[in-house]
Amino acid sequence: MAKKKQKNNKAKRQSHTEVKMDNRFLEWKAQLIEQIEKEAYNDAIQTLATMIQAKSFDADCLYQGAYAYFMLGDYQRATQWVENTLQYDGQNVAARLLLARICILEDRPDEALAIFEFMLKNFSAKLDDNQREDVRDILDFYGTGEPEKILQNYPVIADFLGLEASKEVAAQEETVTAESVDLSKEEMSNEAITAAKNVLKAEAELQQIRGKEVSIAEKIKMLHTFAAGYFYQMDYAAAKIFLAEALQLDAKDDRTLYNLAILYADMGEKEKAVQFATTMSYVDFALLKTIR
Repeated sequence: MAKKKQKNNKAKRQSHTEVKMDNRFLEWKAQLIEQIEKEAYNDAIQTLATMIQAKSFDADCLYQGAYAYFMLGDYQRATQWVENTLQYDGQNVAARLLLARICILEDRPDEALAIFEFMLKNFSAKLDDNQREDVRDILDFYGTGEPEKILQNYPVIADFLGLEASKEVAAQEETVTAESVDLSKEEMSNEAITAAKNVLKAEAELQQIRGKEVSIAEKIKMLHTFAAGYFYQMDYAAAKIFLAEALQLDAKDDRTLYNLAILYADMGEKEKAVQFATTMSYVDFALLKTIR
């Protein structure tokens, strides 16, 4: 009877310890997420170290550590923590997406494409809408710059991009159009890699702007400054990232609407350009003439 009572007391103590650890885990994880959101990446890494020492963590915590190192520019440690995440959870698509980004930034596009191919083939259903959009934004550059390579070596990516249909449309346009830009495969490859890098760079710069403790008006001004730099380089995808953020901060800001109209007009998307132009608080004839 005494032994049974001892066992019950031991079970109660163990249960109490587990509950206490669960509470600590929830507190630590909430702190970790908050630090990541505030871009306090070094603090986040320290929090994760505490969690690991206490053996109280999950795959998402490991991924947050990888992301923190990535945002600090330490791609080697970021890669190590991605690998740790995947060892803990082999189906973690966020970790695989981050690893592909690292490969692109380190001039290893073939490795990045192989990761995307594997991820789309095996874990496509696990991608949320934002992740799917990120994947498409990155792969569009390679689908446009190296369609034959994608079609030959990465059939799942080709299907994801609808590359066969895109190739047919491009062939028809080449027949109709008398003048076209004729880039060599090497030039197109370099152009695609540069564009993809710029998008990733722009996203990192955007995160820095979001973390600035300044007024909304000052943030919008900073966003326009970065957008203008990329627009001047004719890097429309990167410019659009900053203007879209400015629009979220103030949907009625005439400067943002004006620049978006110019951007989309330069991209050849006149309908969207007109939409932004007519949303402004005043009618700008010069802008409408530019779009026309």
